Amino acid sequence: MHHFPRCIITIMPLCQGLPDGPCPKRRNDGSVKVGEGDLILCRDCDQARFKAFCAAQGKSVNVKLVSDKVPNTDRFQAKDDTATDKVPNSDRSHAKDDTATDTVSPSASTTVLVVSELLSYVVFHRDKVSTENLRKVLVYFYLPSEINAAKKLFVATFMSDLAECSLKTDRRKSSSRMLHDVEVEDIIGMADYLDQRSKLHQVKFVAANLDRLPKYGPEEVNICTIADNQAVLDGKVAQLHDRVEELAHVNSSTQDICQAVSLVQVSVNDTVQKALDSVQAQVSDLANVCSQLTNCSVSKHASPIV
Repeated sequence: MHHFPRCIITIMPLCQGLPDGPCPKRRNDGSVKVGEGDLILCRDCDQARFKAFCAAQGKSVNVKLVSDKVPNTDRFQAKDDTATDKVPNSDRSHAKDDTATDTVSPSASTTVLVVSELLSYVVFHRDKVSTENLRKVLVYFYLPSEINAAKKLFVATFMSDLAECSLKTDRRKSSSRMLHDVEVEDIIGMADYLDQRSKLHQVKFVAANLDRLPKYGPEEVNICTIADNQAVLDGKVAQLHDRVEELAHVNSSTQDICQAVSLVQVSVNDTVQKALDSVQAQVSDLANVCSQLTNCSVSKHASPIV
């Protein structure tokens, strides 16, 4: 019996290349991987395709290559396979330069999203209401720990832009004012500082927990607004009172009608009863007369003839 050695044949995938042509380096080794859209690409072709896509869309994003998704073991294997290729030194240096520029630098129009309910409320209402009313709402609704954390997040987000702003410093406890009250003023002041320098729009603060957003606007705590709302409420209460009075009058009228109907019903019942009594008396009298007539007739027939 003859034993034949096992032969394992590994077929390396061929790079599908660029949109306008084949792979410039004719890659057909372990560095060719399956990437986005089920495309089989090498590192260089994947990078070129992605940069072309970003340029067409006008977006500034980080370039993610196929080789970034490859596990560490596969990367070492791909490195060994690449080292065995007969690639000229010039091509190797060119590939190295392309690898060094994997990331596209973000443009100035890139917007960063930061989750903070307090800061989103401040940025949304700061241009629409007075500073004092906004401060009252923040101090009343949010805890001191939330205000302190929001200030630290705000400073950390705009660290370079607030380098010369004195409001970013940490506050110490004071006997004259509460610490979180001062920190609220610092947050509003830093927002104004950044807005004057056109830096505030680069970051969008969003809310993830809607329970930690006040259910009212800062202007709703204004005494003039409260007076106007009270006047509107008084008018509605007066209208409601008039409607209730009308219903009460209709109710009283209904009661009077019911009493009148009851009296008429009693009167009708009495009249009918009297009529029935009279008819019954007459019927009794008629029955007595008939009985007398019957007795007389019987007595006449029964008497002897002389």
